[in-house]
Amino acid sequence: RYRSEEEIPHLFRRERPGGRLLTLEGHPHVGQPIVLTEFGGIAMGEDADGWGYSRARNPRDFLGLYANLLDTVRALPLLAGFCYTQFADTYQERNGLLYADRTPKIPLEKIALATRGDPAPREEQIRAEWHSRMQRFRREHAVPGSPHPSDPPPGAA
Repeated sequence: RYRSEEEIPHLFRRERPGGRLLTLEGHPHVGQPIVLTEFGGIAMGEDADGWGYSRARNPRDFLGLYANLLDTVRALPLLAGFCYTQFADTYQERNGLLYADRTPKIPLEKIALATRGDPAPREEQIRAEWHSRMQRFRREHAVPGSPHPSDPPPGAA
């Protein structure tokens, strides 16, 4: 439903449950950024106790479902951003990235990588250019006689 800009007019008709709009009444949506909110909700565990939109049996399945979902969301050019639901399990909802006690269901590094995805070539180029500018700035503005973070430690060969 969110794959192309051709779908935008469809998104703003009153075809949603209860006839609700996806925008605030009285606010124009043409040309405005679109943010996907309140999506995701993967529950984890074999037990039927607790709620989620979908269910993973174990951490490996959870990571796979989460990574696939976020790959799809990041690939949608229509979206300016997203907000996953939800951060941690609460009461009957077992669909957080963390358990209710804030223990991660999968390692935080894997959550971050799946959320962020692999950097695009342009991001790598920007990062390299920024690093180069920062090195040049540090060289140009170094205080004489003070060590630079990239200098070898005193006494090093």
